[in-house]
Amino acid sequence: MRLTRKGISPLIAAVLLIAFTMAVAAILTTWISNFTTDQKEKTQVFEEKIDCVYQSIRADPDFARINMSTKIFQDYIVNTGSVDVALTGFQVWVDDTPIKPYKMNGTLPKESGVDVNLNLSIPLAGGGELTQIKFTTRCEAVSTTVWKPVSGWSSLAGSENLDLNGPI
Repeated sequence: MRLTRKGISPLIAAVLLIAFTMAVAAILTTWISNFTTDQKEKTQVFEEKIDCVYQSIRADPDFARINMSTKIFQDYIVNTGSVDVALTGFQVWVDDTPIKPYKMNGTLPKESGVDVNLNLSIPLAGGGELTQIKFTTRCEAVSTTVWKPVSGWSSLAGSENLDLNGPI
């Protein structure tokens, strides 16, 4: 009795090789797509952190003033950095107690300043004395705070001409 060895036909072998190659290509394509998406997101985060290094803002404490009857606060904020800064919010302290943060939307161009007018009627509605305001940006480390001067806030006259609809 003689045994004969038989293999698979060349057609089936070619089909199997093509199927295996397509499966490996699909797996690699999916992995490369996910990898590049992750790297792109990480790059964007690092770019934002690098931009934060070049950002710096400063509020002018001598310009800060408030109209206590209308609760309008005004100050001048200067971008002392070398890139534009996005002002994202502010937080008010009443009697040295922080009140919830408020959002704002504005861009402060590099090496320039802007008058900021805030309607503080809601945070000051319960009474108390305004002790400080902190202006925040997209970058956690970039902010500026204005404290109540020892002599008290300067009075703001002519507040009827201020834009009460937005902080910037």
